[in-house]
Amino acid sequence: MERQVLFIRPDQRAKLSSLAEEAHVSIAEIARRAIDSFQLKTSQEEQELELLAEAVINSNRQAMKSLKEAHKAVQDTLSHLSTMKDH
Repeated sequence: MERQVLFIRPDQRAKLSSLAEEAHVSIAEIARRAIDSFQLKTSQEEQELELLAEAVINSNRQAMKSLKEAHKAVQDTLSHLSTMKDH
C-alpha cells in the first residue's frame, strides 16, 4: 500500500470518522472501500438507462391515458345512474 495525502472538507472528515467508527475499521479502510465501489458509468450503461427511462415515461403516458378514459367512463356511468334515479 502507498501513503496518500488527500484534502477533504471538515464535514467529509467527520463523515469518514463516523463511518469508520460504525464499521469498526480505519478511516483509510472506509476510503479504500469507497474507491473500490466507485465506478463511472459507461456509455453503454448510459444508453441502457436512457432506454429504460424512455420506456417508463411511455408506460406512464399510457397509464395516464387509460386512467383518464376510465375516469370518463365512471363519470358517464354515474351521470346515467343519476338520471335513472330521478325518473
